[in-house]
Amino acid sequence: MTRQEPGSVGIALASDGSRSATTETLVRLVRERLPREPLLRLPLAPARWSRDLAAVVVVTAPGDPLGAEL
Repeated sequence: MTRQEPGSVGIALASDGSRSATTETLVRLVRERLPREPLLRLPLAPARWSRDLAAVVVVTAPGDPLGAEL
């Protein structure tokens, strides 16, 4: 999978409101890359975390519990 710039990934929702397989894959890949530490520590983290966080914001669907943590 090639890395895309933040903002270039959209969320594909099926007519029943579920996420597409592509979106599910993106969400899984982003979650695997995120640190397992509390997100409050992000300001002290390496710069790459801010890129990962931007990806989470882009691929997080409305109502997703991960979005609530941000």
